[in-house]
Amino acid sequence: MKPFPFLTSACLIACAGVSTAASVSFSIQLGHIVPTGSGLVPRQTFYGSLGYDESLVAMVGDTTLTPINDPSMTILFNFGGTGFDQENDTDPDFPQLYFTDGSFTGMNFWAQNHHPASTDDGYVQIETTSIGTLVSYSFDGFGEYGGSVEWASAGTVPEPAGYYLFGIAGCLLLKRRSR
Repeated sequence: MKPFPFLTSACLIACAGVSTAASVSFSIQLGHIVPTGSGLVPRQTFYGSLGYDESLVAMVGDTTLTPINDPSMTILFNFGGTGFDQENDTDPDFPQLYFTDGSFTGMNFWAQNHHPASTDDGYVQIETTSIGTLVSYSFDGFGEYGGSVEWASAGTVPEPAGYYLFGIAGCLLLKRRSR
């Protein structure tokens, strides 16, 4: 008989509840031409980050995460002094985050632009294509301007609930040893 028969099942239960939250930071750099009167300057840089549940990403093949299959998804970025998040993309199957063999490869995000210089037809789009990730934007829905997106870093941290479950397993072990 094993000295701690409950330990294996307690650890399995604790490990099953562990998911990981991963994050990626990025920068958006405008092109060399910007709309006049917008307050933007050529080559201006803005910053953002996104988060997702890494346990939903396949280690082999392609994975696409959306708010439907990953409700924990977050996207936050500044564009021209205006903040955007995942809620600004009005399509329920977007934004989309793309992965290949477990590695983050890009995203697709589209939102109506709520920049003060924008009309109702203005938009901001971040899209990963075969040539890289580009940003395109328009303040009037007619004139389109662009820039590029660089993915700066990625990191993974255990979900806080996982720590809680590991703590319970540890307490059970200590309780058993004290008997």
